Amino acid sequence: MAQKTLIILQNPDTKETYYTRRNKKGDKADQKIEVKKYSAKLRKHVIFKEVKKLSKKKPNKSKGAETSKKKDKK
Repeated sequence: MAQKTLIILQNPDTKETYYTRRNKKGDKADQKIEVKKYSAKLRKHVIFKEVKKLSKKKPNKSKGAETSKKKDKK
């Protein structure tokens, strides 16, 4: 499946995740999804809710590089 079309369903208790696609048509297309799925950790069916996609963090610039630039300008 293409990564752009996937949504993440996560159980708030166990943090287990499922990946699925969203139906773009219909009355409930703009609502968050809640699906009852099997949890292997709890060994029973529980509700999985849609969560935000986790974005990859960009590396921060080191503080040492910034201070050396300021010193050069003086």
